[in-house]
Amino acid sequence: MNEEEQTEGGSTVLRYKESKNTDLAVPATAYLEEITAHVNRFIGPTPMVLHEIVSTAVHIDVLTVPPTESRPFLTFVTSGMSDRPMSVPKSVPNHTDLHRAEMMISLPIYWAEQYSYFEHYKVTDGDEQGYYPIRYLKYWARFPHEFETWLGTWHTMPNGDPPQPLDADTEMTGFMILPPATLLQEAWSFRASDGELINLLALYPLHAEEMEFKLANGAEALVDMLIEAGVTEVFEPRRKSVVKRKKRFGLF
Repeated sequence: MNEEEQTEGGSTVLRYKESKNTDLAVPATAYLEEITAHVNRFIGPTPMVLHEIVSTAVHIDVLTVPPTESRPFLTFVTSGMSDRPMSVPKSVPNHTDLHRAEMMISLPIYWAEQYSYFEHYKVTDGDEQGYYPIRYLKYWARFPHEFETWLGTWHTMPNGDPPQPLDADTEMTGFMILPPATLLQEAWSFRASDGELINLLALYPLHAEEMEFKLANGAEALVDMLIEAGVTEVFEPRRKSVVKRKKRFGLF
């Protein structure tokens, strides 16, 4: 049974005890060509797709976009999360346009240079070092289908309970979903040929105190601080906490 509680900042906290739908039959890929076309148009060419070998609930492939002059970083976009509609409550405004989504995250260009298996933008699940941002990308893309829930803008997801660092090379312990700051607003969603709206959700890694600040003060307060600090979906493992920086200067 999932637990729900309200925070001082007005956020709803859901604690998921166990996956419900791990045995769901994996649907046929429905939107890969349209997602690829959207990515090619707004992000860049996708010379490689990281094909998933074993799938549960949905088949999650990852489109890989190498750096370009206008986007000097690696970008990864899922394809397959949108093959099933998420369980968005009818009480959520415009809920019918929030059922389908894909996720993205970007990595600094040095990521390709630091980890040898990124040569020619080839990545394999077996090479864990440096792969963890993509592993989390796929995990959260599958999560709403396995737990009969949904993910959308301003949602935060800790890495465990209590939250643990995402990896040994970072102090960040979770994620927030926001529109991709490095893309034009027209790229944040598209209407598929069958009329379904597919939203592009970006993963922003967060520090523990940033997630706590959001729960206590609301998502908008944290987003304002992230914008002020120039934080985007380009993951910097050693980024300093915007909350700690504000406290250091006695701003709250």
